[in-house]
Amino acid sequence: TPRDAAASLGANLARTLAERGPALCVDLSTPALDGDAPGLTDLVAGTADFVDAIQPAEGSRLHRIGRGFVETEILDEEPESLAICLEAMPEAYPWVVCRMVALDEAVLEAIAAHMDSVVLVSDAPADAMPSEDDAEPPTDTAITATDAPPE
Repeated sequence: TPRDAAASLGANLARTLAERGPALCVDLSTPALDGDAPGLTDLVAGTADFVDAIQPAEGSRLHRIGRGFVETEILDEEPESLAICLEAMPEAYPWVVCRMVALDEAVLEAIAAHMDSVVLVSDAPADAMPSEDDAEPPTDTAITATDAPPE
């Protein structure tokens, strides 16, 4: 389905980039479940360290950080902590891919500000896309951002 294609684009991009070198996929698309490692929201809240949040993908140079257990509002409430986390990632990984669903516009802008390029993918019909007057984007919008490797 188009939704599956949009959701898997970020994961496929991260796996492909990991073939070229170490890559990190920050996956904000699904909430943490019992048994999951801490994630980005936990890093931003200060309740976890990178060593606890980063999970390796078996047989690959790809690592993953999930959403986390703290609500995503923390990403908007703690912009300095979010910036510190996002700026630390490309220090260790030449490729950073963020998979997101529709989040608060301020959070999306804050994350995108730390990326070299942003790719928007959606399975929503064109007439369902938000106008500048709309308060929130549709919930089926996925955003993938990549941080280009150092030259």
